[in-house]
Amino acid sequence: MDKVLDTPYVYYELQGDLMIGTYKKDLKINLEIAKEIVKVRQDFANHTPVVGLIYNQGVVKMDKKAREYL
Repeated sequence: MDKVLDTPYVYYELQGDLMIGTYKKDLKINLEIAKEIVKVRQDFANHTPVVGLIYNQGVVKMDKKAREYL
C-alpha cells in the first residue's frame, strides 16, 4: 500500500521500501528546517530503513549547517 504525506517543505511518497521525496518550489533550508525534514521523514517511515529518491530541484538555498545535518 502506497502512502503519501504533504508537508510545507517536502512531498513524500512511500512505495514499499522506497521513499520518494520532492522538495517544494523555491525552498530555502536552514538548520531548523533541515531538522524538521529529517524528523518528519523518519516518522513517516516508522523509523525503519528505506531506499530514498530525492528530487531537490525546488531548493534554491541551503546554509552550510543544514547541508551538514542532512
